[in-house]
Amino acid sequence: MRPRQLVLRVAVFLVFGISTAVGAELHALTSAALTESYNELAPEFEHNIQSKVTTGFGGDDLPKRIANGEPADLVIVWRVHLDQLVRDGFVVKGSEVDVVHSKIGVAVRAGSPKPDISSVDALRRTLLNARSIAYSATLLS
Repeated sequence: MRPRQLVLRVAVFLVFGISTAVGAELHALTSAALTESYNELAPEFEHNIQSKVTTGFGGDDLPKRIANGEPADLVIVWRVHLDQLVRDGFVVKGSEVDVVHSKIGVAVRAGSPKPDISSVDALRRTLLNARSIAYSATLLS
């Protein structure tokens, strides 16, 4: 098990510590960024609580889906979206739990030289000299 999955495993079980009647169905909405880890943990959780978890995956659309009435007993979204859901009254204030701390990463095409990101100036030069750049719009929210 990779370290990030261990952190997520502990956090998910803490979050899922909600009172559940055996056989009750839970509705979860989660960011697609956590799909791999979530899919690995969900069957074990379902087995432990003897209940079915119906899961919807998404991205920046999750807050809108919740605001439009999509049911969710558990929401795993970026903190900025979670804070807005709390402010709008869709998530119970005080029920939030940070489950993952994610750092920004840089990746390059296989076989390409490793970019110099050792300083702010080096990162700037690397980005300015890149032929193309891709980024996650979610992080800009």
